[in-house]
Amino acid sequence: MERVGFEGKLIYMRLIFVILFIVFYNVANCQDTLYNVLTKNICNCLNYKKARGLLTYNDAINCVNKENENQSELYIQEGILKYGESVTETQAIQFAKDFGLNVSLKLIDSCSSYRELMDTARYSLYNYLNKDSLIKEIAKLKLINTNDRNLNFYIKRARMLFWVSNFKDAFEDAEQILKIDSTNQLGLHIFAMQMETNHNYEAALKIYNNLYEMSSNPRYAIDAALVKRKLHNGIPYK
Repeated sequence: MERVGFEGKLIYMRLIFVILFIVFYNVANCQDTLYNVLTKNICNCLNYKKARGLLTYNDAINCVNKENENQSELYIQEGILKYGESVTETQAIQFAKDFGLNVSLKLIDSCSSYRELMDTARYSLYNYLNKDSLIKEIAKLKLINTNDRNLNFYIKRARMLFWVSNFKDAFEDAEQILKIDSTNQLGLHIFAMQMETNHNYEAALKIYNNLYEMSSNPRYAIDAALVKRKLHNGIPYK
């Protein structure tokens, strides 16, 4: 694969960093200096916006973009420290993923405004979906004979129930999923979120950590970090 200067790949890091920062990601071994600068400045930006009205995801993106621009030279330095004077596109993207997750985890631990935003985001990611259409589909699934309800049925219905924020019924379907397949990630994720809702943080944290070990999916690392803070505080954020 062609190798280019790190500056040439910075655009990939910026793009992926913004996406990962809001939607959720593998811890990198970069120096603390850049992390500390970013987390402090981003948190200050979020706190400033929160103090002047409702903090939105667009506000968070703007805060991240602003710091990306301000600290671009430090990004390049960290990339060179990790990969040398040249880097492949794949390495640049992975660097951004790792870096994005690590900053996100530090912010969850140190910035209440960011914590609250990320915690809320997990329950509102699917608000853009047509809920009326989903509810109709769920109603159709309920007509299926009990004897014909297999793993795929429960996975499909649990996912749609979760999308329409019917967490109680989604949890019941998750239990059915796990009776059939105890390692199913959707079933475990919904089960963990139910444990978290019930303030059973230790059980939820164990499941999130297991999910992250199973899949390396960064959203589970985010979930685990949020629950760890709740467990530490002893009370939910909201």
